[in-house]
Amino acid sequence: QDYDGPLEVVLALGPSRDRTDEVAARIAAGDPRVRTVANPSGRTPEALNAAIADALGRLRRLDPGESGYADDSRAASARLFELQTQLNRLREAGMR
Repeated sequence: QDYDGPLEVVLALGPSRDRTDEVAARIAAGDPRVRTVANPSGRTPEALNAAIADALGRLRRLDPGESGYADDSRAASARLFELQTQLNRLREAGMR
């Protein structure tokens, strides 16, 4: 990815029989940008909701494991968000 802004990763961990939780905990312990949240149901909608609720940033991007986004899509999403923010500020100021 080519996005160089602040980054936070929230991993919503569902029930697992492998070492996913252990590996995720090790990654989170070694990188302050990474956190984990529980997803007891294992269902994607609940995972996304749990991650959103735990996220701290203004700009949130949901990347389910099977999403397959293009390499530059994070940067493009951030640029679009900033343009929308600027447009909203102009509208609030009465400039259409």
